[in-house]
Amino acid sequence: MNNDLNKIKSFVSKIFRRTDFSGLSIFGQGQHFDWKVLLAFFLLIIIIAVSFSVHVFLGVKAGDIFKDDFKPPVRNSTINREVLDGVIKDFNDRADKTRSLQVQKPIFVDPSL
Repeated sequence: MNNDLNKIKSFVSKIFRRTDFSGLSIFGQGQHFDWKVLLAFFLLIIIIAVSFSVHVFLGVKAGDIFKDDFKPPVRNSTINREVLDGVIKDFNDRADKTRSLQVQKPIFVDPSL
């Protein structure tokens, strides 16, 4: 049984074998320092993202964010009655002309018939 346990330990140690990357330090103070810097950086990013999300959530819940304060400009101009009457007269004239064209027989013969 002890022999089997040693085989398992040696197999696990082969999988998780440490290798020497001492020449690949980004900040020049060793791998552990590099990992600590990266960990601190990403923790800071996560804290900033969470705090911003909480800020937006609380703002939306309170109604401060996405509040619509826009008021359309007030115009006191009225409709020019003369222009409106002219447009209505033009449309009535078109309607009369269309009705008269539908009732009248054409002057010349339609060649498609």
